[in-house]
Amino acid sequence: MRRFSTNPRDALGYARRLMASPFRAGRRSVALGAILLAASTATVLATANTPPHFTSLTVSPSVLNEGQSVVLNGAFTDPDTTDAHSMLVYWDGGDSNFKQKVQLPPGQLSFQVHHTYTDNVASPTIKVVLIDRQHPIDANDNTDGVGGGETKFVPIQVKNVAPRFVDSSIVGSANAGGVVVEGDFTDPGADAIQLTAKIGLPINPAGQIPMACTLGKGERHFRCEYSQQASFAAKTYNINLLVKDDDGGQDTHTMSVHFGGITRP
Repeated sequence: MRRFSTNPRDALGYARRLMASPFRAGRRSVALGAILLAASTATVLATANTPPHFTSLTVSPSVLNEGQSVVLNGAFTDPDTTDAHSMLVYWDGGDSNFKQKVQLPPGQLSFQVHHTYTDNVASPTIKVVLIDRQHPIDANDNTDGVGGGETKFVPIQVKNVAPRFVDSSIVGSANAGGVVVEGDFTDPGADAIQLTAKIGLPINPAGQIPMACTLGKGERHFRCEYSQQASFAAKTYNINLLVKDDDGGQDTHTMSVHFGGITRP
């Protein structure tokens, strides 16, 4: 049996010979249409896109505290050597709207991406999407890419770190006009911080008197004040400090501030 070549040049050459043959015009038209369709199909099949495929994907470290950095390493294959690629990294998990877009030029089949976690995350994975990209690198392109691709999930655990008082920095003073306590604390995360201070015995929370505290946004320094009733008698004030973040982490500090009193002449 004679085999038919799918090469477009071979198909067109055969079509010309068929048109010159003594066949009837109707048979020549049907045969020519079939040959041209086969040649077109062969051309489409030859240029069909193949999506990229991950061969490796790791993150290090996979367990860390907020404030620390990770490195995402990966490699992939794509038989279409002229394809560029876009990679979307959802650092906060698959349901997050926050993503980092990385553009890779043709021929680059591996990548390394760094990221710092400024806060702990609830998701146990990083979502990574790899897709073919048809636009030039650095082009003004608002799309994420076109063509086929692949999605992978990498395990990650980012732990919360509780705020901590810098005990050596905390100082207090008292005079007839009131009590002032100030100092510093640390927190590596971007947590919302609540700081409170109360005067009273630590064993009697209900009888403690709140102090007015100020804390600037993003700052790690605090100042708490209490304006007492006019008194000239010597007195010792027990100060109870509490710092807490929005993830439940907390620290306490207890100190005493002594007022020596004022002796009238």
